[in-house]
Amino acid sequence: MLGRHEIATALVAPGKGILAADESIATMSKRLEAAGVRPGADMRRDYRELLLTTPGLAHWVACMIFSGETLGQELPDGTPFGHGGLVTQRLDGLRSRLGAYRERGATFACANLAAINAQAAATPVRT
Repeated sequence: MLGRHEIATALVAPGKGILAADESIATMSKRLEAAGVRPGADMRRDYRELLLTTPGLAHWVACMIFSGETLGQELPDGTPFGHGGLVTQRLDGLRSRLGAYRERGATFACANLAAINAQAAATPVRT
């Protein structure tokens, strides 16, 4: 498991950014409808899966921010979206959600964002 220093270092890796994919259900549904796609949990999951599994993503993206809905979903192979990643959550009701996120493989928590899945967590961090 990565420590806080390694996680922080991975999040600010040179040449990499953070990909925000934490749109609310309502916002993501509006975007799908505008593209002619019927909105639903499966379509939102499919869209975020497409982002997460983009070849070469880890070369440019240090982490992805996910919504709470996405952390409750899985990739087609059964891997939870948060597996091996970092989690952050809004403060209201945080304590009750942390246990569930931890069980799904998340390793870090902080305030103010919905969820982070760090691509960098899979690679060694130089300090």
